[in-house]
Amino acid sequence: MTAEHRGGDEHWDRFVKDFEASRSIPATASRTQTQTRADAAQASTKPKRRRGRRLVATAVVLAGLAGAGYWFGPWRHADAHPAARPTGNASTASAPAVAAIKATNPAGSATALTAITPDQAFPAAVGNYLKVRQFSLPLCTQQPAVQATLAGLVTQSHGCLGISFALYSDPAKDEYTVAVLTMKDPADAVTVLTTLSADPTSFQIGRVIPPSSSGLTHLPEDSGAVQQFASGGHLVIIGLALWSDGHAGDYQKLEDQLTPLFSAVTKQAESHDTH
Repeated sequence: MTAEHRGGDEHWDRFVKDFEASRSIPATASRTQTQTRADAAQASTKPKRRRGRRLVATAVVLAGLAGAGYWFGPWRHADAHPAARPTGNASTASAPAVAAIKATNPAGSATALTAITPDQAFPAAVGNYLKVRQFSLPLCTQQPAVQATLAGLVTQSHGCLGISFALYSDPAKDEYTVAVLTMKDPADAVTVLTTLSADPTSFQIGRVIPPSSSGLTHLPEDSGAVQQFASGGHLVIIGLALWSDGHAGDYQKLEDQLTPLFSAVTKQAESHDTH
């Protein structure tokens, strides 16, 4: 082994140890070890703070995702749109809504319940929105695909069968990440919605970084974003929208752009939640 290789191994070992010491940092990826060492070394450099905002994520970290490689971008929370609203069948998350959802799921149906798949949840196109990539994870608590608050809620629930992700773009190359979680107990889906919608400026899923062949931009971690939530049956749906250049501002317009795509995904995903 050459001195150059030994140095690379030592750097990688230090990087992994740093990540293990800061599990809550939201960022992830999956590539082969050879492909990622150079990326990890660059990504591990701590970015500068801007305007005194609290730094939430500082790196893109290697993690295995069932043999497939997907990059999630790190976040700073400060640029989230404070007016983002929960939407969907259980948007108010009131007690009657919980009872109504329970009533639509007969006893014993959970034994046959399976996670909603990406093909079931995500249309290839919704108007001018085109799907860029999709994938699923068997673990609904894997960070940074899932952030700390959501992961904690899943851990405290009766369980989650899987989470599916999709990245969409529009003609302006704005980027939209949508995630669908399948909870074992529909009451847990409402609990998750109620809790997350109380703080819509805290991002709960990683934004999917587009493949290089897509022509979309790998946006910076402090990009402005809006977030929407929905719940119906066993499902929790979360949507994120970012401008093509990542700028912070025009949030209401960005939210208006997210809504039709988010609504279409919610409707299609719920149509497959038949248990």
